[in-house]
Amino acid sequence: MRSRLCVYCAKTWTWPSPLDAPRFKRRVFPLGMVSDRCAEGVGLPSDRLYCATLPPIRSCSAAQPQTAPAQLPVALSTTLAKVGFALQTRGQYMKRPHAVNGTAAAADTGGTHQVFPNSMEFRQFCRCGCTEAVCYACMATNRDDRRMFERLGAPFGAETRSVDLARPLDPATATAIRSAFLEYGALVFRGQRLEDDHLAALGELFGPLEEHLIENNDGRIMSAVHCITNFDAEGRPSSRPYINTNYFWHTDKSYLAVPSLATMLHPVELPPAGGDTQLAHMGLAYAALPDVTKQKVAGCRAVHSLEFMRESLDNPPPTEDQKRNAPPVSHPIVRPHPETGQPCLYIGMYASHVEGRPVSEGRTILARLQEQSTQPPFVYSHRWQPGDVMIWDNRCLMHRGVANYEMERERRVMKRVCVQDPAGPASDAVQ
Repeated sequence: MRSRLCVYCAKTWTWPSPLDAPRFKRRVFPLGMVSDRCAEGVGLPSDRLYCATLPPIRSCSAAQPQTAPAQLPVALSTTLAKVGFALQTRGQYMKRPHAVNGTAAAADTGGTHQVFPNSMEFRQFCRCGCTEAVCYACMATNRDDRRMFERLGAPFGAETRSVDLARPLDPATATAIRSAFLEYGALVFRGQRLEDDHLAALGELFGPLEEHLIENNDGRIMSAVHCITNFDAEGRPSSRPYINTNYFWHTDKSYLAVPSLATMLHPVELPPAGGDTQLAHMGLAYAALPDVTKQKVAGCRAVHSLEFMRESLDNPPPTEDQKRNAPPVSHPIVRPHPETGQPCLYIGMYASHVEGRPVSEGRTILARLQEQSTQPPFVYSHRWQPGDVMIWDNRCLMHRGVANYEMERERRVMKRVCVQDPAGPASDAVQ
């Protein structure tokens, strides 16, 4: 028997062999030929065996979508899947003149531009100028089968060793990174040696860099690229850093009307062991909630407050300027990801209470949601290596540092960058 855990619907599906359709009566495809839907109708990662139909085929630049071929045969291996997919769908794509910067495509491409939203496992990068997914018009002469990203050992997240962030990124690589960011939620770039301007350039792939209101342990307001440490106000390693927010589950800047889109970390100094960072996928956590709980929190909003966080963790209180620039705001407890549409919980240590509920009742609801959403099936623990760069999507992930090292003797220094969300969900200031 074979079985796979669907990390979206949190059910385990079993079947006798890859050649047999599972009990939910759809075909099984291996290793990323599709990443469309599981039996519950939600997307699955592309490196699992799962039940799926092919997603719609689309072409670049606002062409109308068409439906893919109904059901392809089960592929027995990665190679057969790749070749069989190309052969069986040949001629099924929408054909249209392929324009590159307003110029028609070269004659040897046949004057057509065929695009299929394939998974990152076999992403082909267009060499004729188009950056909208996969350009099959170019595959004959400009094929690139590199597996840029490989999944981490978790329900989400991916890593790569094939990108040098110290060099300027070509448009195809930049597009692939942005696509992988949406597909995987968190990306780890291994073996990097970066300066502040390199980190800033990576952040700017996703949006403008965040300006900060919070001071560091030296009393100065954080710059766009800054360090977070385990230091106290005197600059010494401590089990109670000057601001200890990082060691509790949270989403960066949730106390603002438009929170951060992404956060990036790059280690400068690491303890000999420990000092991990954990990420929790709030979309997977929400999908696994009982229907009764989903109904209970539907339409509810939580108030997020910088002042509440500071007081509850016994940190220095916010200044009057910080209170004025970051008043309490309310966010939906369940909000769809603005680009993928996946419903995600939006809670964390900045969440003070639930609007319209008694404070004690609201805090109980928030505490139970956080306990459920940080269970092992939804959490990735990143053990840092020198040269790592990790960037994650704050719109679907919550995070925290782990105090699993000798904080009073060992130093943990991380470069940090936050990216603004220029089109973030509107939130309401609490009067």
